[in-house]
Amino acid sequence: MTTVPVRPRTIRTWALLAGAAAALLSLAWSWRPSIWFDETASLSAVRRPWWSLIDVVHHVDLVHLTFYSLLRCWSDVFGTSGFAIRSLSAVLLGACCALGVLVAKELFDERVAAWSTLTFLLLPGLTWSGFDARSSAFSCFTSMLAVWVLLKAKARGGRWWVLYAAALMLSVFVQLLTVIALVVHLVIARERWRPWVLSAAVALVLLAPFILAAHGQQGQISWLHIQPLDSAVSVGFSQFFLGMRSDSRNPLVTIVGPALLGASAWALVVIGWRRSRGWAVALIWALVPAMLAVAWSLVASPIYQERYFSWCAPAYAMLMAAGIDRLWRSRRPLGVALTVAAVLGALPVTVAQRGPHAKYDQDYRLLASYVRALPRAGTGVFYATPASRAGSIAYPSSFTGLQDFSLGQSPVASGTLFGVNAPDSTTLARLKAAHVRHVLLLYEFQTPLRKRPQLPELQAAGCTLQWDKVISRTSAAWFECTWR
Repeated sequence: MTTVPVRPRTIRTWALLAGAAAALLSLAWSWRPSIWFDETASLSAVRRPWWSLIDVVHHVDLVHLTFYSLLRCWSDVFGTSGFAIRSLSAVLLGACCALGVLVAKELFDERVAAWSTLTFLLLPGLTWSGFDARSSAFSCFTSMLAVWVLLKAKARGGRWWVLYAAALMLSVFVQLLTVIALVVHLVIARERWRPWVLSAAVALVLLAPFILAAHGQQGQISWLHIQPLDSAVSVGFSQFFLGMRSDSRNPLVTIVGPALLGASAWALVVIGWRRSRGWAVALIWALVPAMLAVAWSLVASPIYQERYFSWCAPAYAMLMAAGIDRLWRSRRPLGVALTVAAVLGALPVTVAQRGPHAKYDQDYRLLASYVRALPRAGTGVFYATPASRAGSIAYPSSFTGLQDFSLGQSPVASGTLFGVNAPDSTTLARLKAAHVRHVLLLYEFQTPLRKRPQLPELQAAGCTLQWDKVISRTSAAWFECTWR
């Protein structure tokens, strides 16, 4: 017997429910994880005058200009605490999920759209973006907006094609790699391919200067390394069921939960298969952009990273919703079992993502607590690299009263995110001239202290190492000095 789940009167009610639920889930305990390295870049960008922000993106992070500008306006109103800057992403993810319900109705039907209200909340690969002060949630929203406007343009024509070109441009401005979504858009607009080609071509022509300028900054992602097997696992599993990794070693978080969620989710996707354009569009949207990025990374230069493709996860949630809907109508016990399994699998991962050290085990709050306890009088700070200032950007109050003797140019003056260091010899001369009795050396954890040039330089100048602690991404060493 076919049954219909109890549902609100209109699809807009489902959309509002999905948006509110996603935003609230994102806000819940979002203040617990320490600010991590990439979020310090966001903080550095928004704690400066507008002219300086424009200056920064001429050198680095042009691809984040749109997000930084929005976050700058948001922080002017709500401040720059961890909760404040992350709350913007919560709102954006809520807007994405609300629009996603409307898109699911167009690609599938109202029933699938209603079930997507639940499945949007089950993918850690999507929900993590709602409490991260980076552009991932923004790109989820703008890519969803582009699809929604395209569906309207296909149905109504006219000015909607102009709006589609604008939405496409906004999506690419927020996340450059969403240009790959044109593959998805082509499948959606196949019957109206002529106006689509014209709108997309106009958008790409207008985007060309931005794309070329951003390509000139591709050194920012030179750290990416692609392995075929790891990438295959990422595209089909980690990208949806893990998201941002927590520090947990609990097998419920690292193995059991993701495996249970992944198995039940893929079962729902397969069961939900149907001969419809909507199902094909959602499948292509969920998998093909990341697959194309991996292929490009293997034959040309690396561009694939899971976080850059969080905008594909909403489509996967729609595929899961289609599976739940089919089972609910025909084999409800199995549908209930798979849905409960997905919820149980998602729960430990979702909870772990809100732990104190959840963001790749980076804990600048812990570093700040160590620094806060240090004496101020007679103490100077020596940053081994500009990036080791990240802790002071994340929690500046803990560094109040400590002078940075290694600063050559400030972030604002240099047009950089973390400033420019003076030569080590200049830093040592400054420390000696100030008769500093204690030196706090902060350095990034990738290179241990014994391999740092600052260790023999400080020792030769008359400083004795008292302790060395690996604290999060930035490590700290404490020296007592009797200058020679």
